[in-house]
Amino acid sequence: MRKLLSTVCTLIALAGCATQQPSAHFRDLTESEKSALQRSLPSNLGNPSTTQFRWTPVVSSAQRGAHVGYCAEIDARNPDGSRSGYRRFFALLIPDASGALTSGTIQGVAANSSAGDPAATQRVQASCRHWGYAS
Repeated sequence: MRKLLSTVCTLIALAGCATQQPSAHFRDLTESEKSALQRSLPSNLGNPSTTQFRWTPVVSSAQRGAHVGYCAEIDARNPDGSRSGYRRFFALLIPDASGALTSGTIQGVAANSSAGDPAATQRVQASCRHWGYAS
């Protein structure tokens, strides 16, 4: 009986391992990708020329031509001209025909500590986790 119980527990543990998703593979953005994304991403945030980024590695897409989820930090200007401070954002990046990530749209920006929508922060965190980025 004890041996049967041990075998069952082992099989359950192995089955649990089989259902875990593989960890995401990341790569650094190229300088040309950073430049293209720096022009493309902040288009829905106001003045793109004043937006600053803290770039992070990007998920390597296994499927050529597929959109890629991306998380990094952005510092954009507030309507009054002041800086918002670096905040995490989630974007969908769009590859060109060669597979380079040349455009994208920011889907959400986390609230800063002093103001903003806490639900937006939760959505950004959930999207980043979904794509394999650490919280």
